[in-house]
Amino acid sequence: MSKTATGRIQWRSPVTIGVIFAVTALIAGVLLFVKIQITTTLSPGTSFDIQFTGNHGLLPYSSKVKVAGIPVGVVTSVEQEPDKTATVTVKIDDDAVDQLGSAPSASIRPTTLLGGNYYLDLKPGGDRVAFAGSIPAERTELPVELNDISHALQPDALAGLKKSIPRLNKTLGNGGSDALDRLVADAPDTLDPAADVLRSVRGTRPRKDLPDIVRGLESASLVLSEQQGQLDSTVTDLRGTVDVLDARSQDIADTVRDLPTALDSADAGIQRLDRSLGKL
Repeated sequence: MSKTATGRIQWRSPVTIGVIFAVTALIAGVLLFVKIQITTTLSPGTSFDIQFTGNHGLLPYSSKVKVAGIPVGVVTSVEQEPDKTATVTVKIDDDAVDQLGSAPSASIRPTTLLGGNYYLDLKPGGDRVAFAGSIPAERTELPVELNDISHALQPDALAGLKKSIPRLNKTLGNGGSDALDRLVADAPDTLDPAADVLRSVRGTRPRKDLPDIVRGLESASLVLSEQQGQLDSTVTDLRGTVDVLDARSQDIADTVRDLPTALDSADAGIQRLDRSLGKL
């Protein structure tokens, strides 16, 4: 409705009201459709490009970007290049950028074993400085699908896999299904404490503490494996030391048992020596 020059209220026609309602619904639908794009554009963060040898299931404003399994951003665009490579643009939180290092790497990973949905996994690397620039194709990796694995298997392995399925069915029929039922029944009581443990592992700053722990473990593993064969030699020597201690365990026990008496005798001797030195 609207007011005329005389101040009277004039009702609009049903066609006009219908058009206004349709336009309003259309605008609301468009805003809902581009909600993620608008939110990502307006939110703070850093955007950069990643070069892949091909696109594998990444969708703009749908595929997530993760670091150590924690979502830190989203894929904003995927452009197919003439040479069949793909340029993926991502936008992630500024805190995550500070943790990537000077030479991070990127991998496209499936959210499930069967694939379907994919996310982008960033792995820190290089010096501990804020990342700037782009990630080249040399430091990127595409996922391996189940059909690629099946093509790589030898015929004997495929034949064995076919035989394993009937045997699995037989195992489930011989009490295996009952065991699974008991596991499902007992799982809720176990999962609640496990959830508390996992929440504690995330730390007080989930986006920083857990990635720091993972990077620390990664650095420790790199140091342990830096010298080829050194870790194996250390474990072998440690086993030899344990074997010697086990063989002389009785001698060690006798020494520990006689140690208090020996210490008492040593203390008395030191006291007498102290008096002798005083006289001298």
